[in-house]
Amino acid sequence: MLETTEKVPDGFLSEFIEQEKVRIFLWRAYKTGRIASAYLFSGPAGIGKFIAAYQWVKFLKCPNKSDGKPCGKCKSCTTMDSWTNPDVLIIFPMPKSVWDSEARRDAYAEFRLNPFMRPRFDRKPSIILDMIYEIQQFLQTPATSHGGKFVIIADAELMNIPAAKSFLKTLEEPPLGSYIIMTSQRPEALLPTIRSRTQEIKFRRLSERDILKKLKDRFDVPHELAAEVSRLADGSIANALRYLTPEFEALRRQALKIIEAACERNYEEVWSWADEAPAKTDYAEQICLALITILRDMLASIIGDEVSVMNSSEEELIKNLAKSCGDIKRIERTLAGVTAHYENLLRNPQYRLFYGSLAATLLGI
Repeated sequence: MLETTEKVPDGFLSEFIEQEKVRIFLWRAYKTGRIASAYLFSGPAGIGKFIAAYQWVKFLKCPNKSDGKPCGKCKSCTTMDSWTNPDVLIIFPMPKSVWDSEARRDAYAEFRLNPFMRPRFDRKPSIILDMIYEIQQFLQTPATSHGGKFVIIADAELMNIPAAKSFLKTLEEPPLGSYIIMTSQRPEALLPTIRSRTQEIKFRRLSERDILKKLKDRFDVPHELAAEVSRLADGSIANALRYLTPEFEALRRQALKIIEAACERNYEEVWSWADEAPAKTDYAEQICLALITILRDMLASIIGDEVSVMNSSEEELIKNLAKSCGDIKRIERTLAGVTAHYENLLRNPQYRLFYGSLAATLLGI
């Protein structure tokens, strides 16, 4: 059990002050010298698990750390800041065609700019066998500086079966002085034999206050706009950032029309949308998120809570949709169904089946 009274320096992983148990756990591991060879940082998408892992590695690698913080000036710290530290390898899912080409460099550059969100690809990303070979080769040589060698694997649940089987061998016999940190929003999707060989640390959703602060401090979002999307974000910085894009505003308008058609039992319009929707992961994910935010707003309207609209013109429409539906149980059931479709999409994107099932769920509202 974690002792919540454990004293942790204020500067230690200070960006994650609300993840108190995580900070206590990692601080204790450092202070006792009992750092496991493999960790699994699990929790909802877009809350900063990868950033926490990277900042912890930066702290551990710094030879001049003090007051719970890396010095920020030594060679280890400066190369960590530029993602060029020779003792740290970062792996995240991407299509094999990207991994095998110059586009890999662009993907890493995009990820570095905003680690709360992964780069978008035309094809399904995954962690492939070639990436595991690179990890194994990386770990064969000793560290060049203080603290050992580290591998950080983002979204480890997207590791394909051949990669997972090969990776298991590395977990079973990790080289001395090497450490692996995986992040996952769906740890149950990992091979049980992989998960059992890690020390799992669970992250929780962020509060509206924490999202608001991060949007203002890290991304310079104006207070009023940051407050609005923080209420919509469901505890995820990644969601909040998506909601700030013009593309998402357009998708939310489309989602409103789809739900309006479903409430009016306009089967032709809903099925027409399902037939014509693009077979692209980015679109499918974001239309799901848009539908989920609207259904939540409809529930909020019925029970008298504040409706978190993107603009004032939406509020009256959402209230009218909720009123026309009238049945809170049906809205709850539809919301649960859309959420389940979204989670299934992340596991196995079969677009035509996905859109058809989603349309049927919406027409049940």
